[in-house]
Amino acid sequence: MFPEHMLCVRATVEAGREADFNRWYDNEHVPDAVRMLPGCLGAARYKVVLGDSSHQYMVLYAFGSAATLSDALGGPEIRASSPPSWPTWSASSRT
Repeated sequence: MFPEHMLCVRATVEAGREADFNRWYDNEHVPDAVRMLPGCLGAARYKVVLGDSSHQYMVLYAFGSAATLSDALGGPEIRASSPPSWPTWSASSRT
């Protein structure tokens, strides 16, 4: 069964930096975030093709329960894996 508790991260990339961003996000950031966030079961990243153009990408991080998601959001690991620690090519938001 697919987990019901998700953290959504949206990202916008500066023009001309998309290839670097994708390489970093796929090969470094997502694996590090899944490993660092307590209770995270995995992640899937998507390119937004329809919408209001406010973000180009989104990632869904899966958690087994509301409690593990809440613990991850309240822990120090989330700050270590999110802006402003990111390289300067992107802006992001969590929902």
